[in-house]
Amino acid sequence: MADALILNNLHVAYNILLRNVARTLRRRADFTLGPDDMNQQIAEVVQFCAEASQRQGLLAPADFQVIQTSMRDLLQELGALLTPESVPSCSNAPALCPETPPVAMHRGLLVSDIVWTIVSQLDPRAVEGRKALAALARSKIFHHHALDVLWKTQMTVRNLMRCFPEDLWQSPSQSLRLARTPRATDWDRVLQYSVRIRHFRIYRSATKAIECLATMLRAGGLGEPFMPNLESLEWHTGSLENIDLFLGTQVTALSLGGLYPEDFAVIHSFDLSALTEVLITGNFYHRYSNAQGVNVADDLSTFVCGLRRVRTLHVGAGINNDAIIYLGRLPTLRSLFLTVSAGCMTLSLPAMALFHHLQSFEIKSDEERAIDYARALINSWDESPLQSFKMTFDSDVFPFLTTSTAEAFFRELSEHCSHPHLTSINIEFTSSSDTTEANLILGDAFKPLCCFTQLRTVVIYMTNNFALDDAAIADLAASWPQIEEFSISSRDAGPSSTTLSALYELARHCTKLRALCLCLDATTVPPPDPLTIHHPPLLHANLTKLNVSYSRIGDAFTVARFLSATFVNLDQLTTAMENQPIPNEIQAGEDPEFTEQVECHLVWKDVERYLPELREIRMEEFRRGQESIDQTAYFVPFETNLAT
Repeated sequence: MADALILNNLHVAYNILLRNVARTLRRRADFTLGPDDMNQQIAEVVQFCAEASQRQGLLAPADFQVIQTSMRDLLQELGALLTPESVPSCSNAPALCPETPPVAMHRGLLVSDIVWTIVSQLDPRAVEGRKALAALARSKIFHHHALDVLWKTQMTVRNLMRCFPEDLWQSPSQSLRLARTPRATDWDRVLQYSVRIRHFRIYRSATKAIECLATMLRAGGLGEPFMPNLESLEWHTGSLENIDLFLGTQVTALSLGGLYPEDFAVIHSFDLSALTEVLITGNFYHRYSNAQGVNVADDLSTFVCGLRRVRTLHVGAGINNDAIIYLGRLPTLRSLFLTVSAGCMTLSLPAMALFHHLQSFEIKSDEERAIDYARALINSWDESPLQSFKMTFDSDVFPFLTTSTAEAFFRELSEHCSHPHLTSINIEFTSSSDTTEANLILGDAFKPLCCFTQLRTVVIYMTNNFALDDAAIADLAASWPQIEEFSISSRDAGPSSTTLSALYELARHCTKLRALCLCLDATTVPPPDPLTIHHPPLLHANLTKLNVSYSRIGDAFTVARFLSATFVNLDQLTTAMENQPIPNEIQAGEDPEFTEQVECHLVWKDVERYLPELREIRMEEFRRGQESIDQTAYFVPFETNLAT
C-alpha cells in the first residue's frame, strides 16, 4: 500500500515538473524570466532526478529509463537557454537587454564546501593538476579554494622567495643574498600565500634561502606570524639553526633528519607541547657520538621527555631508560618506533606497568643483544591493546633463535598483549652466519601465537630453517580464521615438513586468505579432500598469490591441478629464485643445491602457466552444468482443485 502511494506521488510530481519546465522555457524565450529563475528550475529538475533514483526499486526498468531520458533532455534544453549564445539578441527586445544580468554559475557553487570538494579532487603534485588549479584560481568562485590547494603543501622554499620583489635579491654564482634593506611592504605578497601553507618541507639544498629568509624575519617589521596555519614541518637541512622561526605552537607534526649529535643539546629547549607526531631519522647518530664525546642518547632522551601530547613517535636512535619509562606512562602515545643502538642496551623497567594505550610498536636494531632489549620492553607491558607488532633485527653476529628461545619470546608476547586486539605480526631475524640442522625451529615455537584469534597479517622471516609439519599448520589455521596474509619463510633452502595436505586446512579455516608464503614438499600430491568434493562452497576463492620459496616439486601438471581445485582463483605463483639470474643451461660441475633450486623454479613456473587454463576449463564445465539443468523440473505449477 505504501509503495503504491509513493509511486503514484512520483508520477504526479513528474507530470507537474514537465508542465513547469515547459512554462519556464516559454517564458525564458519571451524574456519574462532571468538566469536566476532558470537556475532555480534546473535545481528542481536535479532534485527530482535524485528522488527518482532513490525510488528506482519501485519503478519498472522501462519507466525509469523513460524518466532518465526525459530529465536529461530537459536539462539540456534549460542549459541551452542559459548560455549567452542562445539568449535572444538585443534587437528583438531592446528594452530588456540593458537590464539582463550576466550569466551566473549554478547556485551550488556558492556553497563553500561544494567548491572545496571540487578543487580537492585535483592533485597539485601532478603537472596536469597544477595547471587545472592555476586555471581555476583565475575564477572568482574558485579563486581562494584553488590557491589553498596549490599552496597547502610546499616541498621547496623557492615559491615563497619568488613572491618577494625582484629587486630584493641578488644571486651571483647561485649564492642568494639580499640586495637592499628589507621593507615592511616586501611581505605584502608573501603573506597572501604563506597563510595557506599547511605542510612545509625543507632540505639541505635550501639552506642559503632559509638563512636569507631568517635574516628578514629576525629584522622585524612583519607584525604577524609568517606561517600562522602551518601544521606539519619536515626539517632536513642538517642543522636546527633557524627552525624556531617555523616551529610555532600550531605545528602538530615534526620530522627531523640529517642532524649531527651536537644539535640535540639545544632541541629540547623548544616549545613541544603541541606536537602529536614526531619522526627523527638518523642512522649515524651513535656512529659519531663516541668520536665526538657527545652523549646523543641523553640529549635525545631529554627532547623525548619534553613531548607531552605525542601520539606517534619514530626515533631513529637509542634513548635511555628514563625516556622509555616516560613514554610508557604517557597516556596519549599510540604508535612507537625505536632503533636500538649500542649505548642503550640495558633496560631496567617496572614489570607490567607501562604502555597501557600502545596500539602500534616497531623495533629495529643491528646489535647482538637486541632480542634481550625487546623482551625487556615487552615484559613492561600490561595487556597493551596492541594492534600491530613489528621487529627487524639484522646483524652479522646476531645469534640464531632456537625453538625454545622463539617459543619463550612468543609466549611473553602473548602474556603482555591483549589477545582480541592484535591483528598484525611482522618479525624478521637475519644473520650472515651459516645455518645448521641444530638451528631448526619446530612448530611448537608458534603455539603461543594461537591465542591471537584476530590476526590478519603474519609475516615471519628468519635465517633459520623451519620444521613445520602439517599438524602445526593445521593448528595455526584453526586459530587464525581472519588471516589475510600468511608468510613463514627462511633465508636458506632446506627440506620442508609441510606437504600439500596442509593447504586443505588453510582453505578450510582461513577463508579470507589472499596471499600465502610457505615452503612446501610438493613431490607428491594428496588425494582430493572429501569435504571439498561433497561441499563445493568450501572451495577457496580469495587466495590469488602463492610464494612457495624453495619448495621441492614433482609433476607440474598434477600440482597445478591440485592447486587449481583447492584455490580456484590462484593466478600468481612465485619462488625464492624469482629475482635471481636463471641460466639457460646448467653447467657441468655446478653446485648440486643450486641446480636443484633452478630446476624446481622452472617446474613451478610451468605450474603457474597451467593455472589460467585449468581455471577456464573449470568455468566452462560450470557453465555447461548450469545449462544442462532442466529448470522446469524444480517448479510444479499450481492448479486449482476444481473438484472442491
